[in-house]
This record gives sequence, C-alpha cells and structure tokens, in this order.
Amino acid sequence: MRLARVAQAWLARGLGASGRACRRWCEPWLGAGRRRRDRWRSPYLRLVIGRDAVRAEVVRRGAVAWAGEAPFTDPADLSAAVAELAAEPVCARAGRRTVAEWRGGHMQVRTLHDLPPVAVPALRLLVAQHVTRFFRLSPDPLLTDAIWLPRKADPAAPRRAQAVALATPWVEQLEAGALAAGLRLRRVGPAPDAADPRLEFRSPRSLARAAERARREVRVLLTVALMLPVLVGAMAMRKLDREHAALLREEARLRRPAAAVLTVRQAMRDARAMVEAVDASVPDRGRITRTLAALTSALPDSAYLTSLGFDSAGGVLTGVAPRAAEVLAALDRDDAVVDPRLEGPAVRELLGGRERERFTIRFGAP
Repeated sequence: MRLARVAQAWLARGLGASGRACRRWCEPWLGAGRRRRDRWRSPYLRLVIGRDAVRAEVVRRGAVAWAGEAPFTDPADLSAAVAELAAEPVCARAGRRTVAEWRGGHMQVRTLHDLPPVAVPALRLLVAQHVTRFFRLSPDPLLTDAIWLPRKADPAAPRRAQAVALATPWVEQLEAGALAAGLRLRRVGPAPDAADPRLEFRSPRSLARAAERARREVRVLLTVALMLPVLVGAMAMRKLDREHAALLREEARLRRPAAAVLTVRQAMRDARAMVEAVDASVPDRGRITRTLAALTSALPDSAYLTSLGFDSAGGVLTGVAPRAAEVLAALDRDDAVVDPRLEGPAVRELLGGRERERFTIRFGAP
C-alpha cells in the first residue's frame, strides 16, 4: 500500500492537474482498502498523551482490548513512561503498529482566517515561518502543521485553516522512547476530537528517516524496473532454449522416417523418368526402322555400317567403304537422311587385303 501511495504521489506530481485528478480518484479506493484491512488486521497500540499522563490502549477490531496509564512531568519522563507501558506483554504484538495522539495540554490548536489561498505545502510553510504570530511563545522550537478545513454549505464562504503546534522536545522524546521500546510509530498527531486527524507532528529526525525510507523505496522501484526487462529477457531466452531443444529432439525422431520418405520419392522419380523415356521412345521406333531401311538401300556396294546412333540433333553413323565420298553422295542423292556431312577426315585401313576408308557421318533430325 505504501508503494502504491508513492506511485500515486509521483503520478500527481508529474502529470499536474491530470495527476491530481487521478490521485483524487484513487484516494477513496485506497482509503476503503485501508479501512477494510484495519478492521481485520492484527491489533494496534494507541498512545493518548494528555497534560500529565500517557494512556496506552490496545485496539482490536475497533474496540479497546487493554488499557494502561503512566504519569509524566517532562519530555524525559514521557520517554520513560512510553517504555514502561510498552514493556507490557500485551503490547508486544500490538506495538508493531503504534499511533500517538495528543489531547490538549502541551499542544496548541488554532483556527486561522484571512489567509492567502495557497496550496497545502505553502500553507504549512507560511505557518512555520510566522509561528510567533499564530501561537504562544515557547522556549523550545515548535513543530507546526496546517491544513485547510472543508468549506461549509456556502461555497463563497472564506476558507479557514487549522494549525497545531507542539514543542520539539516532546515529539523527539516520544519518538526516542518508542524506538527504544521497539514500537513502530505510524502517526504522531492530534487526537481526532482535538483537531483534524490529517494533521501530524514530524520531527527533523523522523523527516530524515521518512526521506531515507522514501529514497530506499525509490531505489527498490528503480531496481525492479531495471531488472524486470532483464528477467523477462532471461525467461524468454530460457523458453527459446527449451523450444530449440524440443525441436532438435523432434528432428532426431523424424530423421529416419524422413529419410525413408525421401528414398521412396527418389524411387518414384526414377520410375517416372523411366516411364517417360519409354513413352518418348515409342514414336522413334518407326523412324529408326525407316532410317535403317533407307540407309541400307542407299549404301553403295562394298559399303557397310558399323554403328548407328540417334540423338536430339539427329544422329551419327559410322561405317567402312572403298570411298567415303561415294557413301556421302549416295545418302544425299537418295535422301536417306537429312543433311548428311562427314565428321572429320576418313581413315584409310587395310581390311581383308583391300584398302578401305572408315568414315563418320552426322545427319540432322527429320
């Protein structure tokens, strides 16, 4: 709740009028939550300080469960009286939440009129600077606080302020006695029936401790704000590592089935290529037969073929004849093949005691 109030104060200070509106909107919720929590939380200790006696009350669920009283005469006696009352066993647990309320006696309460319409911090500073004007003189420095009172039914009525003052040694000795007794003072201020309960007495030491506590809370908030992205990034990297490990395990599990599927696909592609090759060779069967018949009829005597091949550009034939030029002329004359031409020079050989020429002829596709 305290961190929520610090964030709320920052928001009000940083955003100006919008922040103050947000703070006014949040205040009922925070106050209602505090009231509901105070009803059911552990008991707290209330110190009611009068003119010459301090009364300690253990309050549980709005009712006084235990009460004790101790007299005092000066600030040092007040510190000893608080320590004496806090030593009671019933106060050990309740002392974790202690509220000190001043009722009359050493406290001065004033209702101020005709003050300039300034904000509450400026009003407190104004009262502190003119303390001798508003309060009785005291040999010790006075701790003051002031707040604007709510207006009456008439909005045009002049605003009134309420101010309180108390000698500094009383508050300092009260805080010292509470600290020595192990009590945690949550509030030191006037009793609700003596002045506005929003007023408080804050000694310089308590203000310094509050400032240090606020700085510590700010450091905690900044540390959390700085560490949050690092934590989120670390969690994201951890999750990525787990997902990567899961993917690697899944890949290892699917590697053998994937290899089998790839093998089947390769076999299917090979079979499809074979079928396509067979289908493509069906129209060429008649062409090969016709070409071979034309070559047989066109070849001159004493000439024969040793090989015949076909490709996409046409084909190549090799053979042996007395003269290669006669074979080329016969093929061209009878149109046995398209565009026949010698591929390289003819090679003379001696076959069966006779001289022959080995030739290679390339022809085009029909």
